[in-house]
Amino acid sequence: DGSVAVKIEIAPALRAALKLPGKQRKTRCFVEDRADERALRDAIETKVPALRLADYALEDRNGTVVVEGAAPEPEPEPAAPRAPAAAYRMLSYYHFFGDEKTADDVDAIVRALDRDWAALGVLGRAYAAPEGLNAQLAVPDDALGAFERRHLAFFEKLEEPAPGLNLA
Repeated sequence: DGSVAVKIEIAPALRAALKLPGKQRKTRCFVEDRADERALRDAIETKVPALRLADYALEDRNGTVVVEGAAPEPEPEPAAPRAPAAAYRMLSYYHFFGDEKTADDVDAIVRALDRDWAALGVLGRAYAAPEGLNAQLAVPDDALGAFERRHLAFFEKLEEPAPGLNLA
């Protein structure tokens, strides 16, 4: 077997944002070619499933690959400072996963959605299980476009078709 061991360290800020346990601070994975970034990311995400849904960068520091959170693409600034939304759009969606998810995957999905929705001022809840996801939400009118873009990007990361949004 031509695999090489690679030491991995998850940066503290990313570990905190993903609410990873301390045991996932440092790990080791094996790859055929350390320079193959796609293979390295796949190996890291197998060890730390929550990273599948995160934007992150890899940096080699003295032989250890450090995984750091990448800054999300900024949304356009609203014309005025954001105050509590005067109007919300109610929406819901459901999605059955193509392949049943593990408990760790479900936890990572819920944490990723909570982070994303909080940044947009979304209210509501998602019910997640290994079989699928069901969400009932109130999205500020002025954040609906950003929500739709993030919704599509999120399911792209899951490698699942994005479910349609049922708007009320």
